[in-house]
Amino acid sequence: MNSILDRRTFIRLCTACAAFLSQAAHPQAKPAPLVSRGPVKNRKNFVGIQTRSYAWVDEGVDQVLDNMQQKGDVNTVWAYTFGYGETRLRKGGPIMLPDHGISGDSVVGGVFYDYDPKYFQNTPIKEFRVHDYGKFDVIADVAPKARTRGMDFFAWDLNNSSPTLMRTIPGFAEILEIDLYGRRTAGPCFNHPDYQAWLTGKVESVLSGFSSLVDGYAWGSERMGPFENVMGRGGNASCFCQFCRAKARERGISVERAQAGYHELVQLYHAAAQDQRPVDGYFVTFWRLLLKYPEILSWETLWTDSFQAVQAQLYGTCKAIAPEKPFGFHLMQSMTFSPFYRAEEDYVKRREFADFLKPATYSNAAGPRLAEYLRQLSHSVFHDAEPTDFLDFYYKIMDYKEAPYDELATTGLSADYVARETKRAVAGVAGEVKIYPGIDIDVPTLISTGKETESAPSRTMCAVLFGPRSARALMAWSSRAITSRCGSPTYPPLEKRLGSYTLNRQHRLAQKLNGFTAGPLGMPAPCQTRLSTWQQRFFMLIAHIESRCHFALTTNRTKSDFFPDLVLVLPSGRSSTVCSLTSRSRPSLIIDVFTRLIIKLPKRR
Repeated sequence: MNSILDRRTFIRLCTACAAFLSQAAHPQAKPAPLVSRGPVKNRKNFVGIQTRSYAWVDEGVDQVLDNMQQKGDVNTVWAYTFGYGETRLRKGGPIMLPDHGISGDSVVGGVFYDYDPKYFQNTPIKEFRVHDYGKFDVIADVAPKARTRGMDFFAWDLNNSSPTLMRTIPGFAEILEIDLYGRRTAGPCFNHPDYQAWLTGKVESVLSGFSSLVDGYAWGSERMGPFENVMGRGGNASCFCQFCRAKARERGISVERAQAGYHELVQLYHAAAQDQRPVDGYFVTFWRLLLKYPEILSWETLWTDSFQAVQAQLYGTCKAIAPEKPFGFHLMQSMTFSPFYRAEEDYVKRREFADFLKPATYSNAAGPRLAEYLRQLSHSVFHDAEPTDFLDFYYKIMDYKEAPYDELATTGLSADYVARETKRAVAGVAGEVKIYPGIDIDVPTLISTGKETESAPSRTMCAVLFGPRSARALMAWSSRAITSRCGSPTYPPLEKRLGSYTLNRQHRLAQKLNGFTAGPLGMPAPCQTRLSTWQQRFFMLIAHIESRCHFALTTNRTKSDFFPDLVLVLPSGRSSTVCSLTSRSRPSLIIDVFTRLIIKLPKRR
């Protein structure tokens, strides 16, 4: 029998319906509409980049879009339409990008577009437009120009916890979670009907109010439940507001026992922080608490179910308005670190209410973040041991092969981490949902333990230009990728990336190499047979740098091969040797030389 709904659409719509029906009834809460859905318009080769609003304002919309296309092959803009607490990039700030941004230290929170108030009639939160950037409208001002360049425009709605919103949005404090001690936190409650209505209104205001300009919607919220907040972050347990209490009673969960259990769990964490070891040790005492108070995990499940139910509701809202437009979710990086959080963020479950998923597989920032997470574990449930004691076991259960603990904070994680997480995500969704792994370049680690990874263009260039397993894995397993900050996550032919002038530059470069003549590929003819692929790519990169920077090549005539010394020639005329290369130089050395040239050389005026 023919049906207008295929099996996958039917299951997804039922999931959205069940998510809505699981919420407590309230006159201001909106249902997740149920409609049939046709095929979603997904771009085949998806390369996206997340962009803060100040970038458009400070650097100019045209300039930013040109940089994205010309330097990163970006075809999809993830523009922040809502910011939970945006600090304007400033010269001399913590992220050293001297040719970006303007002076300023404002912190803003709210939406960056002009919305119709009619979409927010069911919530008391009505005034949240950011005016710090004047009349700038990120959708009206950016989307048309992106379209003229053949680029898609995605609304990027990231809803993290932030005290900024309590200051900038009237009434926002009333929807915040209540912690174990009756205090308001910085994060809104997903069971609060006013917050649900406000989130739904944002989706409606974008997809209905800018239907001809917005091509897709990305939603995110980097938050976790009470159990993970205590054990993995050393934080507090929430939420215990009236709506969460009512939902718990509907599930037969004792609010009082849940609070008592979390009180003892927090006390155990504080004891570990002071090295006050229980008689039976930390892990045995932790397990005993779970046996004594099963409500601890029941309350964690309640929080997670509420969190994902709201996402299913938003997905249903999008499909009711624009069923052909992709709507998906950002997944915070903790799901790749914490085995507890990974168990809750199940790809098999998530694929029923998403068109795409973007797991944060930030290999550079992952180093200090993972090191901090392991340190937190050793200060809580595994305080009987040090991170170095259980690291091998941890790697086995997470299926990782990474650096020793002492090196994590400075080296980051490997390309293999990106490949494994991408493959796991693709397998989990079984081809039903697009996977866009996030690649980081200068993503802040948000860790205050004293060590953070530096900007790692060498590793990024290795993944992008020299083609290790991570780049090939992304091409083979995923639906392309999304970058955070800047750069390109794809692996197109290098000739295409550097432009049509590359071969001519290579030819002139070859003339400098002690008189060797250039072969058909621009390489010194006598040495073509012993140049590996990565060495050829290096010469192409040098040719590209030569066209943009002041530098010179000299040949050390005492060497037996043709490989040159790289010499910097500064505007003052002073020169210094960066590195001497030989035909036996390892790829890591070549990449390091390339990195030094990119970072240290002044631009040609």
